[in-house]
Amino acid sequence: MFADSKKRKVGFLGCSPSFRTAPIDDPECELWACGPAMRWYPDAIDFFDVWFELHDMCDNDPEYGAVIDALYYQWLEEASKTKTVIYRPPLYKALVGEIIPWDGLASKHAPYFLDSTIAWMMALAYENHDNIDEIGLWGIDFSSDIERREQQKGTRHFIELFRLQGINCFIPETSEMAHNPAPYPDYARKKAA
Repeated sequence: MFADSKKRKVGFLGCSPSFRTAPIDDPECELWACGPAMRWYPDAIDFFDVWFELHDMCDNDPEYGAVIDALYYQWLEEASKTKTVIYRPPLYKALVGEIIPWDGLASKHAPYFLDSTIAWMMALAYENHDNIDEIGLWGIDFSSDIERREQQKGTRHFIELFRLQGINCFIPETSEMAHNPAPYPDYARKKAA
């Protein structure tokens, strides 16, 4: 699954601008990325080793005639020539990649925590955590209200699972993910004040 089995670190990249602070020059770190907005960064393809596309492919595959973003399709097609693409079928016919073990991850980690592509990526890495010493998250902020409500819990869950295995977890201070909310009673009191 890892592009280079010697790598002992996995970095997860979202498409917030802080992804550019990821350790792209660290030969021991394999960078996993996702997010159609990444294509807006001209050199983004240089920043990752593995790309995840878990959304419904017919939204962008010209074969279906319902292309939301043709440039994303072209960008993915180009990326798949040199990068590993992990996907959920059906895949665009012009792309080459690996199928994510969807059912296995879902049965092990329950749908409650698989609430974003980042969470699915982390679940897959967690299943191989014996090969990992350290993880990091860059460009992952979940800064909009809907992301905070609907997509942050899974990522926080997997961060804790990695930490419980003794795996170091790096999150830049500039990321909202670096700041954990207070537990319930304290949180409720602060909101009421």
